[in-house]
Amino acid sequence: MRLVAGTAVLALPLDWARAPGYRRVDVGRTGPFVNDGLQIYKRKWGLSPVPDPLGHVAAVRVASPVAGLAFGREPVLVEQGSQLQVYAGAAS
Repeated sequence: MRLVAGTAVLALPLDWARAPGYRRVDVGRTGPFVNDGLQIYKRKWGLSPVPDPLGHVAAVRVASPVAGLAFGREPVLVEQGSQLQVYAGAAS
């Protein structure tokens, strides 16, 4: 019953937003890790992340092969201009 109720809590507002043609709906923040369960769940609903102007910003210099491997194992979303893209350990 909880699973059905939880699904309805997300499905009903999304249906209401689609009816008049809304293209963007804020369903809360999600962490930057691509393999995070919440991010995977939201993608299953057809949602996609966008940059958050109020989000915290961190800079990480990937200066070692080990750090690159870590991001290869756990890719993150990074801002590239006004878009988000997946960073998976490629040297920049």
